[in-house]
Formats: sequence, structure tokens, C-alpha cells
Amino acid sequence: MGRSNGGGSGELTTPRPAVQSTDEANLSDRTFGTTVPTLQGDTFVWLGAMIAQVNGTPLFAHDLLRRIEPVLKARSKELAEDKFRVSAMVEIRNRRQAMIRDELFFAAAQRNTSSAEKNQAEQLAMQDGQRIITQAGGSTEVAKRVSREQGYDYDKLKEEMYRNRLVSVYFSKRLQPRARVSVDEMRRYFAQNREKQFTQKAELKFAVIRIDFATAGESDARAKIETARQKLESGEDFAVVSGEFNTDKGLRERQGIVGPLERGSYRVTEVEDAIWSTEVGKTTPAVFAGGSAWVGKVLEKKASVERSFDDSAVQREIEAKLRQAKLAELEDEQNKLLEREAVVDRRDELLQPALQMALQMYSAWRNEE
Repeated sequence: MGRSNGGGSGELTTPRPAVQSTDEANLSDRTFGTTVPTLQGDTFVWLGAMIAQVNGTPLFAHDLLRRIEPVLKARSKELAEDKFRVSAMVEIRNRRQAMIRDELFFAAAQRNTSSAEKNQAEQLAMQDGQRIITQAGGSTEVAKRVSREQGYDYDKLKEEMYRNRLVSVYFSKRLQPRARVSVDEMRRYFAQNREKQFTQKAELKFAVIRIDFATAGESDARAKIETARQKLESGEDFAVVSGEFNTDKGLRERQGIVGPLERGSYRVTEVEDAIWSTEVGKTTPAVFAGGSAWVGKVLEKKASVERSFDDSAVQREIEAKLRQAKLAELEDEQNKLLEREAVVDRRDELLQPALQMALQMYSAWRNEE
């Protein structure tokens, strides 16, 4: 479920509704352009089009498109129209399923929360609304204007805040108690993910000069690498010496810099071993390997660090991750149960108005700076 966001600065952040308003019949508050089509513009013939019905509650095409407009706008700039059509239909289908899920959860929350819980949700929604007004400089009128500019009716937005909060209260009372995480579960997770998530592997950043035997000849390469090493030892700038001696174009363009790399990941083992054996800021001995002569300078080293399970921050991190996974599983189970008991009209042909709206906007989005 979506949640409202009261923080941030700059542009007013109007929470995008996560559940569909049931009062969509009155469209008189919408404005319609006469030139470049927008979702509130020349597509007005589609605004009342239903894309699904959940236990008698209609879900509308224009609301669906508003929620995925940023994604579709980005895709329009990347894809030809035929590929955009396919991509848009995937997004539309997925968003409709999410809207159906949201409607089912809200209806369940309405049925299964007490008057006190509904009042709690109302108070939380009022706080969300107040944060939006605060972002607007304390002006309700400014908040309404910015909401309109972002494609929302302010009064309906307040309704969405309440719906979201009621579902959150419902989940916190009905699902979260079933998502408790035991210490044994946390220990098992730590053991299974110790290396991948709780160990910072040793890393190395260095600069290296390579002189290829095939380019310079082995004898000359050996002599030149010693000359390069002596210049580095005397304090000359590595980028200058690299530009003079490096026969590797990629290294030369990067001033010889490599990394950071985890230990064991550099392509020439002998070079990496020499660098690990050298102190930070120091120059390696000359290395002859892989058909080339090499010399390197160590820029940064990070030792391997393993976090302990006894660290309270580690335990909080594991608990939050496992709890979130359990909640997602419980929400999925709840959704399947509600779907089995619901009457849902999700015929494919109902998606066509939303697709046509997206296709109508394709050229405008694609050409938008």
C-alpha cells in the first residue's frame, strides 16, 4: 500500500493515492485543454471508462494512467511506438491488479476495524493532510492549487489518505502480530548471509603502468618499467609518468587508476599480489607477468570487516528484513483469500481505454523536453 510522505522541501510532494476512490462519477472539477492532449485534456472521452469492478466498486482508466504516467513518459523516450504499446499494456495490467488489491484491502479494513480504529485512521490522515499544507507554506489554497497542478483533486486526495491510513491500522492490528521474528530465525539468517551481507570484503584502489612486450619488445619493456618506477619513487606525478610509459590505452586514459576492487578480482594475480604487499602511497617493485611489465602505486586499502551478530544494529536490520518478508507473505495470503470471496470484473477488453489514453499521449511525451 502507498503511504503519504510529509517530509522534504522544494516542490510540494503530494502523495500518490494507493487505493481507488469510490466517488469518481463527478468529473466536473477536471479541466480540458484544447491543444496538446493531456490525461486531463483531449482524452476526456475516456475519463469515465472503467478498467475493473470490485464488488460493485468501479476502478477508472484515468486514475490508473495518472499513477503510471512517470513510467510511461520515460518509456516513450526510449521505445518505438510498437514496443511502447507492449510495454504500456504490461504496466497497465500490473497497475490494475495493484488497484484491485488496494480496493479489496480497503473493503476488508472497513469491515474489520472498530470505531476507535477508524477514528485513529482519521486522525492520522488529518496529520498527513496538515503536512501537505505545511509544505505549501501553511496555505490550504496553495495546497489545493499544487494538487490540481499535479493532477489531483485535493478533497479526494484527503479521502485517499484516510483509506491508506485505515488499511495501515488494519494491517498493524491484524497482520503485524503474526509477523513476529524469533531470535533463532535471526541467527539462521545471519549464518546464511554472513559473507554476502555482513562482511565488507577487503578492497584496493591503485594506479598501474603496463608496458606490453608485444608493443615495446620485452627487453625495452623491462628497461622502461624500471625507469618509470624510478621516476615514481622520486616523486613524479603518477598521471604524468603513466602518460609517458603506459602502452595500455584504457589505463592511460584513466591515468592508470584501477578500482576499488575486491581482493582476488584483478585480472593479473601477480600484479595484485604485489600491490597488496605494498603500503599505501608506496610504489611496487617491477612485475613481469601476462606478457607485460608492470609497476603500481597503492592509493587506498580497506581491510576485510565482519559485523557481529551481537551488534544490536545487525539484529535490528535482520529483524526488519525478516518481518517485512513475513508481512509481504501474509498480505499475499490475505489478498488471495479476499479475491476468492470477491466478485471482480477484470476482463481484458476493459484495459483498452487506458491503453488508448497512453498511446494518445505517446508523441507528446516523447517530444517533451
